[in-house]
Amino acid sequence: MWLNLIADIVPTFALALDPSTPDAMQRPPRNPKDTQLSAGFAKLIVWQGVLLSAVTLPAFKIGIHRHGADSAGLRRATTLVFMTLTLSQVVHALNTRSRTQSIFSGNVFSNRGL
Repeated sequence: MWLNLIADIVPTFALALDPSTPDAMQRPPRNPKDTQLSAGFAKLIVWQGVLLSAVTLPAFKIGIHRHGADSAGLRRATTLVFMTLTLSQVVHALNTRSRTQSIFSGNVFSNRGL
């Protein structure tokens, strides 16, 4: 629950205040008969979920390897996973600001809230 409060709500509000892209009015409108969740967009969502998992699961293994599998080690490994997932979701929010540009092509700091 805490992870959802930190990693979802704050970036969502910041993304809502993100300025629009300069070419937004030059693009044609989407077809109103098209679905909101196209097959390509669903594949993108699955790919991003796999990528976040591919970053988070090794963090747990590294935490267990470095701190052991006892009670204190599990707490540290879980903290490492929590921080890895939280930071990766913030980077993910930065990257999803545009469907046509990556995080590296635009000005990352143009949205101060994010």
